[in-house]
Amino acid sequence: MLGVCTPDMHFVYVLPGWEGSIADGRVLRYAISRIHGLKVPHGCYYLVDVGYTNCEGFLAPFRGQRYHLNEWRQGQQLSTPEEFFNMKHASAHNVIERCFGLLKLRWEILRSPSFYPIVMLGFSQSSVSSQSSRRTKKKWVPKEDAALVACMVDLHNTGTFNADAGFKADYLNELEKMLEKVLPNAMLKAKPNLESRIRTLKRDWSIVYDMLSGKNNSSFGWDEHR
Repeated sequence: MLGVCTPDMHFVYVLPGWEGSIADGRVLRYAISRIHGLKVPHGCYYLVDVGYTNCEGFLAPFRGQRYHLNEWRQGQQLSTPEEFFNMKHASAHNVIERCFGLLKLRWEILRSPSFYPIVMLGFSQSSVSSQSSRRTKKKWVPKEDAALVACMVDLHNTGTFNADAGFKADYLNELEKMLEKVLPNAMLKAKPNLESRIRTLKRDWSIVYDMLSGKNNSSFGWDEHR
């Protein structure tokens, strides 16, 4: 990715999409040649690193000379005009490193290569919004909860779909048919409605069970008279 920023750490141009190993100069030429590509104001220069060459609008450091700031921070003295230029260049050019550093701190996914396909990560805001609107969460009412529990009890009593640790894998479809007879207008589907609600009921039941019968309930209990 090619990034261009101002001295006050504001990105003014970003060109993503290049993958693998490629010459920096080729990416820069592509950025300049695009219809809405990188524009350099007349008489101004962008500081570039040693991977680029000096040309109109772009200023690179001297090759073969010390460049990185930590080399001078260790107390080494400047010996040539070229080293002095490189020191000033590195000091000014360091702003782009700080910009990318802030981006990585803000979005952790940028710190290392992604393990997910690009197409999975490339959702636009509009597509995310449209998907969210299609997945509107159903609000269950007490009548529906009661019918669901009653149907599950009936299904268990028949024994057809019983398994060692609950129900067989296809029991949700049978529950859907049973609820359709009891609540024909509810339009409750096996997935995601019933599957999600049963998961929620199990979680809530587990919390209540731990409160009443758990080892660390701190003498908490149920009072039949209240």
